[in-house]
Parts: sequence; structure tokens; C-alpha cells
Amino acid sequence: MKHWPEVKVLDAIPSDDASADWDCQRLRLRAPLKFGTDPAQDAAALRFLVSAAERYVKIEWHLAGELPWRLHTVVHLPPPATGGEIARKWRELFRLALCTYRYGPDFVLLRDNRPGKDRFRGHLGADWVRPFRDLVAGTGADKRLLDELVAADLAIRLGDGEHVVLATRLRRWPVPHFTV
Repeated sequence: MKHWPEVKVLDAIPSDDASADWDCQRLRLRAPLKFGTDPAQDAAALRFLVSAAERYVKIEWHLAGELPWRLHTVVHLPPPATGGEIARKWRELFRLALCTYRYGPDFVLLRDNRPGKDRFRGHLGADWVRPFRDLVAGTGADKRLLDELVAADLAIRLGDGEHVVLATRLRRWPVPHFTV
């Protein structure tokens, strides 16, 4: 019988979601994350936090410095364990499934209940499913859809052509009744 490790310690963020080993109860990042200095590193860190939120895997990480965007933009992602006032406020506001999407047959449903902004519900029809999937994967180039997602704070542009869809995919149920 395989042992399910309680904690895995990572020296660096995995290069992509496929190379990440999520087979643990909790992940710990050894080095603190500092946002705003390198768009590619910011994109990788945000995608990693999105993936952790989608899998309900607890992440222990530390924030170095300030956020280059408003806190409500990322408050639905796993908060840092330390990082001053920003980290404290993030931990206070964080709840599971605040900003999500899910796929249906020929549609995508988007839902955003993050504090600090108006609630949002969106429906993308069949023609937008493939472009949305590509944007989530970081490979999409549909400027119109990305502009709409950025305007709704569901995605973020990081410079050098980098972007991240911030909404998390509902991969499994049950989600606690109070979050839906």
C-alpha cells in the first residue's frame, strides 16, 4: 500500500501543471514568492496557486513584498502563510470556490463571488469553449475573449504576452453548500 505523504516540500514551482506531483496532503514552497518582477515567474506562480485551489490541496507559502495588483484579484487562491498585512487580509477573505468555472456540453459557466467587487455570472456558448480552454492552458490568443475576461477580473495580463485565467475549475464535488 502506497503511503500518502502529509507534506511535500518544493524548492521551486513546477514548470507546468503536468509535472507537478499533487499526491500529498499539503505542499510547502521553500522559497517565498515575490510578484511583479518577472511576468513569466508571476504567471507560473499564479497558475500553480490556481491548480492548488482546483485540487483543494493546501499550500504553505510565503509572500515577499507587495502585490502588483489589487488583493481581490487573487483572494480566491490559497493565501500565503506570512507576508505582512496583505497576507493577513488575504487569509481573512479566502474561501473555497469564490471564483470558478465549469464545463458543460458545449458551454462554460463562470461564477465570481470574490469580495470587493460585484458578483458575476457568465455563460460562454459552444463557439467560445475551445478559445477559453486555450486561454486557461496559457496557449490561447483570442484577444477578444481575453479582453473580456481581464475586464471582468477573471484573467490577468502580466506583460510580455503572459496571461493567466484566474478562475478555478470545479473539478470535483461536493463543494461546500455555502459556496455555490
